[in-house]
Amino acid sequence: MGIILSPGLPRYHPELIMEDVQRLIDIEIDYVNIMPCIVWKGSGLASRFGMGWEPMSIEAAVLICREMVDRLEAAGIPVPRIGLQPGQDISAAAVAGPIHPNLRSLVQYRRFYDMMVALLAGHQSSVAVISVNPKDLSLVKGEAGENIKKLRSRLGLTEVRIMVCSQLPRGQIRKEEE
Repeated sequence: MGIILSPGLPRYHPELIMEDVQRLIDIEIDYVNIMPCIVWKGSGLASRFGMGWEPMSIEAAVLICREMVDRLEAAGIPVPRIGLQPGQDISAAAVAGPIHPNLRSLVQYRRFYDMMVALLAGHQSSVAVISVNPKDLSLVKGEAGENIKKLRSRLGLTEVRIMVCSQLPRGQIRKEEE
């Protein structure tokens, strides 16, 4: 049995959604789809929008979804879907909220960026070398190479080299010596 969690509803607090995640882990749910709250034209939420309640931004949705996915997957619970399936009707019917054609990718980009920052904490050289499974290469780089740019800027690196390693499990990275 699966369930859908929708962070960002009115009275939403990250602590509450993480309590819900823990409850699902405790009952060993089969899977969880994460659908951040979208405001649709003509809905009850549309009347609340701008009158004391605001939906989450894409950035906020990425952060909470990342934490949710991390906890669920660590407990062995798959998350097959994050966000809505893109379609022509979404942009015409949605008023506000974290609308993106591939929210899952944004969450994955953030997961890999955070892993790289943690992996390179205390790194002394101006060059960093990271290995990754070839199927995760685009996620490590981020959209338009944004993860690498941010990493270079944040850590003062002149170069970040990414090496592919088929033996490295998906979802993992490894620091290599230069």
